[in-house]
Amino acid sequence: MRLFSFLSLGLSSSCLKGCTPSSSNDVQLADPARPENSQEYGAIPAVPRPKATDPTDPKFLVDHGYSHWVFGKDGSAIYSKQYNKDLDPVLELYIDGGNKVLTIKNNYLHLEPPHENKLDVDKILEFACHYRKVDFHETKWIDMFVHDKDISDVIQKYRKDKDIGSDEIKVTPYHADWGTFSETSYYKDAVKMMPGAIIDKILIRRQDFWKNHDKYHIVIAEVLSFSYKKEVPQDGNMAVDSTDTDTTEVAAEDTVSASNKAVENEVKADVENS
Repeated sequence: MRLFSFLSLGLSSSCLKGCTPSSSNDVQLADPARPENSQEYGAIPAVPRPKATDPTDPKFLVDHGYSHWVFGKDGSAIYSKQYNKDLDPVLELYIDGGNKVLTIKNNYLHLEPPHENKLDVDKILEFACHYRKVDFHETKWIDMFVHDKDISDVIQKYRKDKDIGSDEIKVTPYHADWGTFSETSYYKDAVKMMPGAIIDKILIRRQDFWKNHDKYHIVIAEVLSFSYKKEVPQDGNMAVDSTDTDTTEVAAEDTVSASNKAVENEVKADVENS
């Protein structure tokens, strides 16, 4: 049984049971009995409302052909009229504002055809974060579930060649194997999600899930975690003690690990109830 098929089932089931639309969907429909361009005698012609351009505007997604639903404690699902007219989201994520971690469970924005209202992924993420009162620009980590079979195979081969089993993989820009993971589509997506930020570390963790009533466990996916580094001040006078740096890095990795575990529990609940 392949690991990729189960993740995509999570939202449809969970959303039908617990999704609620955000206020951005609260749009009044036009009266179908009256042509859109008609006007009463003597009435002042209505001036079209300009399209929202600020991701913090409640109408931002709706004005661009998207809708936003929330589910569970931290879940958000984005739908696009251009991508799919069914119940499948174009983007599904979890927002951990406390730990400043975003987890991308499903991302199909690359399959959305070009259109004049198409939004960049960072703008969509900023909207979703703002809705949950989280500052998107303070994000420290972005996690992504791996669905691409070719990239999953690369990770499995790396684990086998390095004889590291299911242990965590960690690479930095100066690591000999940095290119193995920085040349993937997931890395490129991570760059687009936080324009101008620097990715200074990649962690790869395997997450296993069990069906409560099954005798076997299901490996859902590998999870790529991208760490974003703050830019050095223009004067270049940022003095950092090496001991403090090591301590901070360990704390940061513990934070993203805790966030991963919390998301794992939410995804597990979705899978078990699907």
